[in-house]
Amino acid sequence: MIGNDTILWNELRDGVRDSFDKIYYQYVNIVYNYSRKITSDEALIEDCIQELFTDLWIKRKRISPIDNIKAYLLFSIKRRIIRKLSQRKPYVDINQAIDFDIELSVEDKLIKVGANRAHLEKLNASIQKLTSRQREIIYLKFYENLSYDQISKALDVDRKAVYKLMARALKRLKQTMFYFL
Repeated sequence: MIGNDTILWNELRDGVRDSFDKIYYQYVNIVYNYSRKITSDEALIEDCIQELFTDLWIKRKRISPIDNIKAYLLFSIKRRIIRKLSQRKPYVDINQAIDFDIELSVEDKLIKVGANRAHLEKLNASIQKLTSRQREIIYLKFYENLSYDQISKALDVDRKAVYKLMARALKRLKQTMFYFL
């Protein structure tokens, strides 16, 4: 069975402008929010997003088929941002330079899970104790609802590495939450 993403992507590749527009409007905010977790440089983010979607349209005939647009766009925007940042600072380890940041919106989470403010503040503090890469994987899994396969593609790492990283992140969260509680 062919999914909606596959159909939409194939239509984009065939030059259907409405499909491109649907992709843009469906994912631009997700791409923007993800980009903000990587860098706070608004101008860089806007440039990279504009380039991403412009290239998507211009190069539509040459792009490969995919089955998950969100994972593709998140992987692509991260690569663009890293490339631009590394051009600015060629001698900096880019993995050290990127500090992936997650902050729970306490009010939204209170409504969604019925938890109290103190627990959510402790969870926020626990998340901040994770490594940047661990925060990123938590964000992709629990905020963007990507599968492990999709996270693997978005981060360009082996699926086994995703499982290990998630296990370490969750273990660390449990430890710090236990400490706070």
